[in-house]
Amino acid sequence: FIVTFLTFLSIAGIPSFLESRSLYIRETLNGHYNAFSYSVANFVSTIPWLLLIAIVVSMILFFMIQDHGIDDAHYFGIFFLNIFMTAMVSESMVVCVSAMSGGQFMVAFAIAGGLMALYIALCGFFLLPSNIPWYWIWVHYALSFHTYSFQ
Repeated sequence: FIVTFLTFLSIAGIPSFLESRSLYIRETLNGHYNAFSYSVANFVSTIPWLLLIAIVVSMILFFMIQDHGIDDAHYFGIFFLNIFMTAMVSESMVVCVSAMSGGQFMVAFAIAGGLMALYIALCGFFLLPSNIPWYWIWVHYALSFHTYSFQ
């Protein structure tokens, strides 16, 4: 459930990305930087915040639900990486959807929310893979990054 919450939390980044979009277009047209450097800088600038969120959530949840044993550090690392990587993929997907929305705020929200809901519905949390219709099963294995997080 927490992974689902964190992925929907990434939708909150749409307004800030769309606000900086006009600045990006202006600076690109002036020749100051290109799309690759902007994308890398945007990606790198989100890492500290997502690390902080993942560490706090992992520290609270792991020790709340896990029996303490010898291999706690190993399992905590897996748990932390699972939450961090899911948040990174979700954040990157939201940035891609925002970039393709043409600067339309509500379009970006609708598409990102719809894709997240589709991925969550077909990841195995609400439906078992055996109950997913054959024409939707490809979303379960190919697109839904929640599938591997819930396993």
